[in-house]
Amino acid sequence: MTLPSTSPNPVTAPLTHVLHVLIGIPVSPALKIFWFPPAPTNCSATNSPKSPISQTTHGDNHPDSCRESSMLQTSSSRSNDGALLHIDILARSWGFLEESFNYFFANTTEPDDPKVRELVKKEIFNNNLDDTLSPLVILITKLCEADETSRSRVRHWLVPDDLDRTSPLEQRSDLLGKCLRLLSSVYHPRLKDSIGELLYAMAGSDGMSWLVRLPH
Repeated sequence: MTLPSTSPNPVTAPLTHVLHVLIGIPVSPALKIFWFPPAPTNCSATNSPKSPISQTTHGDNHPDSCRESSMLQTSSSRSNDGALLHIDILARSWGFLEESFNYFFANTTEPDDPKVRELVKKEIFNNNLDDTLSPLVILITKLCEADETSRSRVRHWLVPDDLDRTSPLEQRSDLLGKCLRLLSSVYHPRLKDSIGELLYAMAGSDGMSWLVRLPH
């Protein structure tokens, strides 16, 4: 199954419908191959996923070989010759998260900025960013809660060991900065809570593990 890109807003129907289906599927041993397919031999499990539509603007190296441009596929699908294809749901979901946050919270825009609400009114039919983006965050959280490798990958993408800690993290223009700014949002309460749960799951449900990765 393939879904066309919906630039500039990447999270619209039918992707929103797919997300609601995915978060209802259990992460059970029987479905492990669906959720966590083997990594391609030419891709590191911790390589930063490139956005599904366009590259994020922080000079990160996102290998094109680890994804297909401008579409989302389910984790298990079949090629034209019937061979089973394994799609990295976590990397694709992370790419959509980066792209959507870069669109709605461009650069260092505060989540509660009136410009964000105006953009939401223009792009989302029910004017509710929580309804649109929270399922994507919930899906990533679900994978982190079930799998240590997923937690490690998300930690590597969001808080890499070489993170520049010379300036306040909440002032960064990357996904980490956007997530931290969302934690104080008033207008997006469910998205704020979902991000908090993602950060907690990423740390293995150990708040101290998360705190030690941040500057003191």
